[in-house]
Amino acid sequence: MAFVFFNITKQFIANARTVKAKITKLETSGNATKAYISLKDPLGKTVDTTIMVPFNKCKENEEIDVLSHKDNPTKVKFNSFLSLWILPGAMFQGVVMTGILLVIMVSMDIAKLPF
Repeated sequence: MAFVFFNITKQFIANARTVKAKITKLETSGNATKAYISLKDPLGKTVDTTIMVPFNKCKENEEIDVLSHKDNPTKVKFNSFLSLWILPGAMFQGVVMTGILLVIMVSMDIAKLPF
């Protein structure tokens, strides 16, 4: 599963372009803030979409840099390590930790391999 999320993120980055987007409205619910943004697609047409704002750091009418998919400009992400890689990284770390724990458990005779 970690590999799938890694490939999805990698393909998104390969097919995305950095664009300026203007925040037109902010909507906060609990700890999450959704920003309604307006940006231009490759043909110059205005596209309205939403993006989750990290840590309430943006303000209305502010211009931000986002990655926008070249074939689907409504698919946007912040161009930051956390926004792009946190889920694939966490899943990969979970796989690695499970493998390490399995090796430790087998070496201590706590668990037996099925083969």
